[in-house]
Amino acid sequence: MLRIFNRTLLCVFLFGSLLTQSVSAAIFTPGEAVPGTTGQVFTWGTEAGNSTFAQWNDFTGFAGATTPGGILPGTVVGASESFDDNTTPSNIRFDSFSTITSGGNAYGFNFAPGLPEFQPDFITDVTANVRSGTSGGNNTRIVAQWTTQGAELDYSSFLLKTSADPAGVSPYLSIETERMTLGGFGGELVSRLAIWDLTESQASYELDFNAASNHVSLDRVRFDTFTQSTPFVAVTAIPEPASFSIMATLTGIAFCRRRRTATKTS
Repeated sequence: MLRIFNRTLLCVFLFGSLLTQSVSAAIFTPGEAVPGTTGQVFTWGTEAGNSTFAQWNDFTGFAGATTPGGILPGTVVGASESFDDNTTPSNIRFDSFSTITSGGNAYGFNFAPGLPEFQPDFITDVTANVRSGTSGGNNTRIVAQWTTQGAELDYSSFLLKTSADPAGVSPYLSIETERMTLGGFGGELVSRLAIWDLTESQASYELDFNAASNHVSLDRVRFDTFTQSTPFVAVTAIPEPASFSIMATLTGIAFCRRRRTATKTS
């Protein structure tokens, strides 16, 4: 299997490099406002007590990592930068085959030469160990952010496993914070932010996420957590201008129908 994987790497390095472009990503940190939302996503400051964060600017945080290179299933990748309030930093584990591009992205391809039965193993599948804390109180906010190039993640796969819900719970808010068309075979750069507000606190949480299809180039990932004694005020998404136009159109259609009905009745 390892020999097959190494041979496959040679076939995907060139294509994978096309999905690693030098572009800025919309990853937000405590102290910054998140456009397109009402309410405060980060109610705490950078490296505040009772908070943690971990951010991956590349996916080379394991022994033997090279760029370009490969990530075998089961590999645990440490963060590029992190802060923890008396806890062990968060980490992520790749449950699928990935390559590391020359820029440090984790790229999930879609073929193993001569072994089509292994194709599903090359769709990006990741489990994160999100470290948190318990000293701040029994209310925890977890903010997760991802930036991808090429294909996109399966946003319905975002599941946070807690002591109260070991099967996993979806975020109450999941919004797109950036979308940029890349040239050539690059597809699109997409940034996503998700929030969980929990009425509990524990030392760590398991967060699962995976790709919707092949050819996802995982560019950046970040997790922030904060615990406090009082409930968090919910954050909501501001509707896009197009949504207002659609709502206005539908309202106008409904009004015209009511007016025609009233005319026929009279």
